[in-house]
Amino acid sequence: MKLAFKQEQITPVLQTVQRVVSPRTTLPVLTGVLISGKDGKITLSATDHEIAIEAEAPGQVIEEGAVVLPARYLGDIVRRIPGGDVTLETGPQGKSATVRWGRSHYVIHGFSAEEFPTLGRFGQDNMISLNRKELRELVDRTVFSVSHDETRPMLTGALLEMEDGKIRLVATDGVRMALKEGPLDGADGQKKAIIPGRALTELSRTLAELVEENILVGLDGGQFILQAKGIHFRTRTIDGQFPNYRQVIPKDIKTSAILQTSEYLAACERSSVLAQEGGHAIRLDFKGDTLTITANAPEVGNVQEEIAATVGGENMQIAFNVKYLIEGLKNIGADEVDFQMTGPISPAVMKAKGREDLVYVILPLRTV
Repeated sequence: MKLAFKQEQITPVLQTVQRVVSPRTTLPVLTGVLISGKDGKITLSATDHEIAIEAEAPGQVIEEGAVVLPARYLGDIVRRIPGGDVTLETGPQGKSATVRWGRSHYVIHGFSAEEFPTLGRFGQDNMISLNRKELRELVDRTVFSVSHDETRPMLTGALLEMEDGKIRLVATDGVRMALKEGPLDGADGQKKAIIPGRALTELSRTLAELVEENILVGLDGGQFILQAKGIHFRTRTIDGQFPNYRQVIPKDIKTSAILQTSEYLAACERSSVLAQEGGHAIRLDFKGDTLTITANAPEVGNVQEEIAATVGGENMQIAFNVKYLIEGLKNIGADEVDFQMTGPISPAVMKAKGREDLVYVILPLRTV
């Protein structure tokens, strides 16, 4: 195989695919990137057996073929090559390649392309068109609530549902839950799957690098697949039953408060400086047109913040882990937040004012 390309054009493609390479894999070939030249296209692929990315790179296929090269060395050397023309040519056994630029060259030993696992495919008839930005927002507004506790594997992913003209992503770690909805066209029946949190984080990065407005997604055979111009993203889904998230969302609201998101967030962040010495607990006291935030660390001191709030219903005193409040406020995506409570030891709900497409549920601490 012999390929010719521009350093500045192939570098971002290589950086995209090599993000999924795991240096701790027990299968050596998976530490590499598959580079192939076929039908006039240069394709780079990488996988860790859970996530796979295949992306096309600009360039010329002089001679067809394929090789797997260690991602660490390939990425480091290509990134450091001065911009301009580069060639990559495989050795006679197809397990090494010579990278040439100017009057310099670099020989890298790798693996035969036959050792690399085959990436799955299925046709566009099984795919649904989605707006790229809306899909990325679904991911970014929820993935922070995914659990990192491997003893509860269903919670280490987010539930993707496609039904009734809606696409929905739900994530929970058992203490808080984030739900985001968006519009959906062309889905027949109900489709759902649990997508690993790490895959969603990588999906968000991939979506950020795309430029086209619409992409294709599909669920099939235990896989979530995304296809766009020049890129193919795949991840295995998680087997198991996701918790009934609808039962978690409180219905009997006793107290609600409209707050400026930035002001509420800043007060929580200041309080967290002291709260981290006291188990991250802060107390919220909703009364009249004021929210009073207090935190106490006996060996350090105490803090009290007052901010304006439009409070409706009963006065309420309730305590939370401030870290969860901060993360929710950072991802609410609105200037004003509607904070709804059902009682001092019952789940509370945070929503963007006047909107129902994003719901953040958080359990309080059992002390005020």
